[in-house]
Amino acid sequence: MQNELKARQIDSSGSSTIYTFSSKVVCGDCGSYFGSKLWHSNSKYRRRIWQCNAKYKKSKKCKTPHLQEDQIKDIFIKAFNKLMLDKSGVVSECGAILYELYDTSEIDLKISKLLNEKDSVENDAKKLVMKNANTLLDQGVYNDEYNKFVAKFEKIKQKILELEKQKASQITNRCQTERFLKKIAQTDKFLDEFDEELWFSLVKNIEIGQDGTAIVVFKNGAEIEIEKDGESE
Repeated sequence: MQNELKARQIDSSGSSTIYTFSSKVVCGDCGSYFGSKLWHSNSKYRRRIWQCNAKYKKSKKCKTPHLQEDQIKDIFIKAFNKLMLDKSGVVSECGAILYELYDTSEIDLKISKLLNEKDSVENDAKKLVMKNANTLLDQGVYNDEYNKFVAKFEKIKQKILELEKQKASQITNRCQTERFLKKIAQTDKFLDEFDEELWFSLVKNIEIGQDGTAIVVFKNGAEIEIEKDGESE
């Protein structure tokens, strides 16, 4: 986390928030990320705003509003404080289901069976090659049989790759949830100002609706809605 914070890039206005909010704010209209724009760059009204990157790239522009950086910070503060109202419940619930949700033993078993099946197909293919070398077979029949082994081998290999990706995703989600729980457990205060370390540690993304309503998605899967006027549900 410290390395991530140190890696922030500073823009020409001395702001580090370009990195802070990049790939975090999502348009509820089209699913694109919000990007930063500098308004009135050469005047005293200079300010940085965030809006959907695809807002003007389609025939029908997105209707989500732009946000000022202080608005994004305020959304996070309100959502975090809402989460902290039930801190013990959040920690207890997540802790209880953590390993049950992200248990990879079933995936490991499937991978193990597929590996054995792959080895068996590979051995059968080798036997066919040896048989063809020692006893000349009808090459049409041989090629058909060999290609069947190759197709089956590739199909099994693809299934293994998909399961390994699924397993990696579950491990990543489990680690994120563990870090989330650790950070929440260590935090015993409500926020009255933006905390960048908590932002990076806890928030997956914020989805902005057409009416300006924001849904803050935390890394443990919790979602908190913040209305445009600042009220939360």
